Amino acid sequence: MKRAIVVSTLFLLLVVPSTGIVFGPVSYYADSVKVTVQLTADTPWQSPFTEGVEISLGIAPLSDNITQVNITEVIVSVHSYDSGSGSFSLVCAGSREFSTPVMGVTTANVTTSFLLLGMGTGADCYFSLAVSGAYKNSTGVFSFQSRSSENLLGPFAISLGITSPLFIVGIVMMALFAVVLVLGLIGIKKSRGAVVRRRTIES
Repeated sequence: MKRAIVVSTLFLLLVVPSTGIVFGPVSYYADSVKVTVQLTADTPWQSPFTEGVEISLGIAPLSDNITQVNITEVIVSVHSYDSGSGSFSLVCAGSREFSTPVMGVTTANVTTSFLLLGMGTGADCYFSLAVSGAYKNSTGVFSFQSRSSENLLGPFAISLGITSPLFIVGIVMMALFAVVLVLGLIGIKKSRGAVVRRRTIES
Protein backbone atom coordinates (compact mmCIF):
# COMPACT_ATOMS: atom_id res chain seq x y z
CA MET A 1 0.00 0.00 0.00
CA LYS A 2 2.76 2.46 0.95
CA ARG A 3 4.66 1.59 -2.24
CA ALA A 4 1.57 2.34 -4.33
CA ILE A 5 1.15 5.73 -2.64
CA VAL A 6 4.80 6.65 -3.31
CA VAL A 7 4.55 5.60 -6.98
CA SER A 8 1.34 7.60 -7.43
CA THR A 9 2.90 10.69 -5.86
CA LEU A 10 5.98 10.51 -8.11
CA PHE A 11 3.73 10.03 -11.15
CA LEU A 12 1.76 13.18 -10.32
CA LEU A 13 4.93 15.21 -9.80
CA LEU A 14 6.24 14.17 -13.22
CA VAL A 15 3.02 14.37 -15.26
CA VAL A 16 0.94 17.23 -13.84
CA PRO A 17 1.73 20.41 -15.84
CA SER A 18 3.08 23.46 -14.07
CA THR A 19 1.00 26.61 -13.70
CA GLY A 20 1.97 29.98 -15.12
CA ILE A 21 2.08 32.67 -12.44
CA VAL A 22 2.00 36.39 -13.24
CA PHE A 23 4.14 38.61 -11.00
CA GLY A 24 3.37 42.32 -11.12
CA PRO A 25 3.06 44.71 -12.74
CA VAL A 26 5.31 46.74 -10.44
CA SER A 27 7.31 49.92 -10.98
CA TYR A 28 10.64 51.15 -9.67
CA TYR A 29 12.76 54.27 -10.21
CA ALA A 30 16.50 54.22 -10.87
CA ASP A 31 19.02 56.19 -12.89
CA SER A 32 16.52 58.88 -13.97
CA VAL A 33 13.96 56.47 -15.48
CA LYS A 34 10.79 54.72 -14.35
CA VAL A 35 10.63 51.02 -15.12
CA THR A 36 7.32 49.14 -15.10
CA VAL A 37 7.57 45.37 -15.40
CA GLN A 38 5.37 42.28 -15.40
CA LEU A 39 6.84 38.77 -15.35
CA THR A 40 5.26 35.40 -16.10
CA ALA A 41 6.94 32.22 -14.88
CA ASP A 42 6.03 28.54 -14.61
CA THR A 43 5.88 27.17 -11.10
CA PRO A 44 6.86 25.20 -9.13
CA TRP A 45 10.61 25.18 -9.77
CA GLN A 46 12.76 22.23 -8.82
CA SER A 47 16.54 22.26 -8.74
CA PRO A 48 18.37 21.70 -11.02
CA PHE A 49 16.08 23.78 -13.23
CA THR A 50 15.75 25.01 -16.80
CA GLU A 51 12.86 27.44 -16.72
CA GLY A 52 11.46 29.95 -19.18
CA VAL A 53 10.19 33.35 -18.06
CA GLU A 54 8.54 36.13 -20.04
CA ILE A 55 8.99 39.79 -19.20
CA SER A 56 6.97 42.79 -20.40
CA LEU A 57 8.46 46.14 -19.45
CA GLY A 58 8.20 49.81 -20.19
CA ILE A 59 10.73 52.61 -19.78
CA ALA A 60 9.70 56.21 -19.08
CA PRO A 61 12.44 58.84 -18.53
CA LEU A 62 11.80 61.29 -15.72
CA SER A 63 13.11 64.24 -17.73
CA ASP A 64 11.01 66.69 -19.75
CA ASN A 65 10.92 67.19 -23.52
CA ILE A 66 11.76 63.57 -24.34
CA THR A 67 12.03 62.94 -28.09
CA GLN A 68 13.45 59.41 -28.18
CA VAL A 69 13.93 56.39 -25.87
CA ASN A 70 15.67 53.09 -26.58
CA ILE A 71 16.33 49.82 -24.75
CA THR A 72 19.55 47.95 -25.56
CA GLU A 73 19.75 45.19 -22.92
CA VAL A 74 17.59 43.51 -20.27
CA ILE A 75 18.95 41.30 -17.48
CA VAL A 76 16.74 39.23 -15.19
CA SER A 77 18.17 37.63 -12.06
CA VAL A 78 16.89 35.31 -9.33
CA HIS A 79 18.01 35.84 -5.74
CA SER A 80 17.39 33.70 -2.66
CA TYR A 81 16.71 35.45 0.63
CA ASP A 82 18.26 34.11 3.84
CA SER A 83 16.18 35.28 6.80
CA GLY A 84 18.92 34.28 9.23
CA SER A 85 21.52 36.64 7.80
CA GLY A 86 19.06 39.05 6.19
CA SER A 87 20.98 38.86 2.89
CA PHE A 88 20.35 37.79 -0.70
CA SER A 89 22.39 35.34 -2.75
CA LEU A 90 22.36 35.05 -6.53
CA VAL A 91 20.78 31.85 -7.85
CA CYS A 92 20.87 32.50 -11.60
CA ALA A 93 20.68 35.23 -14.22
CA GLY A 94 19.94 35.66 -17.91
CA SER A 95 20.47 38.55 -20.31
CA ARG A 96 19.00 39.67 -23.62
CA GLU A 97 20.95 42.18 -25.71
CA PHE A 98 19.07 43.63 -28.65
CA SER A 99 21.11 43.90 -31.86
CA THR A 100 18.67 46.62 -32.91
CA PRO A 101 17.64 48.78 -29.94
CA VAL A 102 13.96 48.82 -29.02
CA MET A 103 12.85 52.36 -29.89
CA GLY A 104 10.12 54.68 -28.64
CA VAL A 105 9.27 58.37 -28.74
CA THR A 106 8.53 59.30 -25.13
CA THR A 107 8.52 55.73 -23.76
CA ALA A 108 9.88 52.36 -24.89
CA ASN A 109 8.17 49.01 -24.37
CA VAL A 110 9.30 45.46 -25.00
CA THR A 111 8.21 41.89 -24.28
CA THR A 112 10.94 39.26 -24.29
CA SER A 113 11.67 35.80 -22.87
CA PHE A 114 14.55 34.22 -21.01
CA LEU A 115 15.72 30.67 -20.32
CA LEU A 116 17.12 30.48 -16.79
CA LEU A 117 19.33 27.59 -15.69
CA GLY A 118 20.58 26.88 -12.20
CA MET A 119 21.02 24.48 -9.29
CA GLY A 120 20.21 26.69 -6.29
CA THR A 121 17.28 26.33 -3.92
CA GLY A 122 15.40 28.63 -1.57
CA ALA A 123 12.09 29.01 0.21
CA ASP A 124 11.97 32.76 -0.55
CA CYS A 125 13.27 33.57 -4.02
CA TYR A 126 12.76 36.78 -5.97
CA PHE A 127 13.23 38.17 -9.47
CA SER A 128 15.23 41.35 -10.04
CA LEU A 129 15.78 43.40 -13.17
CA ALA A 130 18.39 45.58 -14.87
CA VAL A 131 17.62 47.58 -18.01
CA SER A 132 20.12 49.50 -20.15
CA GLY A 133 19.45 52.05 -22.87
CA ALA A 134 19.40 55.76 -23.62
CA TYR A 135 17.01 58.68 -24.03
CA LYS A 136 17.18 61.99 -25.83
CA ASN A 137 15.73 65.35 -24.84
CA SER A 138 16.27 68.96 -25.77
CA THR A 139 19.64 69.11 -24.00
CA GLY A 140 21.29 65.94 -25.25
CA VAL A 141 21.47 62.13 -25.17
CA PHE A 142 21.74 60.33 -21.84
CA SER A 143 22.42 56.65 -21.25
CA PHE A 144 20.98 54.76 -18.30
CA GLN A 145 21.40 51.44 -16.50
CA SER A 146 18.41 51.02 -14.23
CA ARG A 147 18.76 48.28 -11.60
CA SER A 148 15.99 47.15 -9.28
CA SER A 149 16.25 45.77 -5.77
CA GLU A 150 16.90 42.03 -5.35
CA ASN A 151 13.31 41.42 -4.25
CA LEU A 152 11.42 43.24 -7.01
CA LEU A 153 9.05 40.37 -7.85
CA GLY A 154 8.08 37.35 -5.77
CA PRO A 155 8.44 35.47 -3.58
CA PHE A 156 8.44 31.95 -4.96
CA ALA A 157 10.12 28.71 -3.90
CA ILE A 158 12.76 26.55 -5.55
CA SER A 159 12.81 23.09 -4.03
CA LEU A 160 15.26 20.22 -4.39
CA GLY A 161 14.24 17.99 -7.29
CA ILE A 162 14.34 14.19 -7.28
CA THR A 163 16.99 14.28 -10.04
CA SER A 164 19.25 16.64 -8.13
CA PRO A 165 22.72 15.28 -7.25
CA LEU A 166 22.19 16.49 -3.68
CA PHE A 167 18.91 14.59 -3.49
CA ILE A 168 20.55 11.42 -4.83
CA VAL A 169 23.46 11.76 -2.41
CA GLY A 170 20.97 12.20 0.41
CA ILE A 171 19.12 9.02 -0.57
CA VAL A 172 22.41 7.10 -0.76
CA MET A 173 23.47 8.38 2.66
CA MET A 174 20.11 7.39 4.15
CA ALA A 175 20.45 3.91 2.62
CA LEU A 176 23.97 3.53 4.00
CA PHE A 177 22.78 4.69 7.42
CA ALA A 178 19.96 2.13 7.30
CA VAL A 179 22.44 -0.64 6.38
CA VAL A 180 24.80 0.36 9.18
CA LEU A 181 21.88 0.46 11.62
CA VAL A 182 20.70 -3.02 10.60
CA LEU A 183 24.22 -4.44 10.82
CA GLY A 184 24.61 -2.83 14.23
CA LEU A 185 21.37 -4.40 15.47
CA ILE A 186 22.46 -7.80 14.12
CA GLY A 187 25.80 -7.40 15.89
CA ILE A 188 24.08 -6.52 19.16
CA LYS A 189 21.81 -9.57 18.88
CA LYS A 190 24.77 -11.86 18.17
CA SER A 191 26.68 -10.39 21.10
CA ARG A 192 23.74 -10.91 23.45
CA GLY A 193 23.32 -14.49 22.17
CA ALA A 194 27.00 -15.23 22.84
CA VAL A 195 26.69 -13.88 26.38
CA VAL A 196 23.61 -16.03 27.05
CA ARG A 197 25.37 -19.13 25.71
CA ARG A 198 28.48 -18.43 27.83
CA ARG A 199 26.35 -18.02 30.93
CA THR A 200 24.56 -21.28 30.16
CA ILE A 201 27.85 -23.14 29.77
CA GLU A 202 29.24 -21.69 32.99
CA SER A 203 26.12 -22.63 34.94
